[in-house]
Amino acid sequence: PKDEPLGILLGGTPYERARIDGGSGEPRSFYDEKKDAMIVRRIEKVVEVEAPVALEVIARRLADAWGLKNITTRLKDRVGGLIARAGNWRFSASSTDFFWRRDQDPTGYESFRVPAKGGRPARRARHIATEEIANAAGRLLAEHVSIDVEDLARETARLFGYRRITEKVRAPMEAGVRLLAERGGGILEEGRIRLP
Repeated sequence: PKDEPLGILLGGTPYERARIDGGSGEPRSFYDEKKDAMIVRRIEKVVEVEAPVALEVIARRLADAWGLKNITTRLKDRVGGLIARAGNWRFSASSTDFFWRRDQDPTGYESFRVPAKGGRPARRARHIATEEIANAAGRLLAEHVSIDVEDLARETARLFGYRRITEKVRAPMEAGVRLLAERGGGILEEGRIRLP
């Protein structure tokens, strides 16, 4: 359909956010060891729905569920410790801050997730796995055959819903384009990338 966002037309799927409930509604209860098993189950649900997912996103989902406003070092330490107990995850080669389900292989991952209709970014650029960015860039490169690296990074950012391309958006997108080339999906030549 012509009103579908470009990311969907190129094979992306809508990003789905995990919905989890909290504990007793009491923010302090998040740090109660008696809640460990409950929190571990919530972590597993976030990873199941949102993987590949950044540690910071997992922490944010739990904080929201427990009514905690800020992602503090204490909160991240708690989540990090419980993640170690939660499951046997895979990690991105480029970052141990991204968690993948066991059935996902970062080296063979071919999907990317984009905002649903409406087009606003579903995630911060730093919360999108480099592998996902590379996959989206690869789909765009297939449409262009050859393109300036900067233009491909900008168009990739737009697939993820970014209209304004700041340095915080540009850097992860360019890392995705480099990963695309490293995997053999494109050949970099003097500021351009082309299909192999």
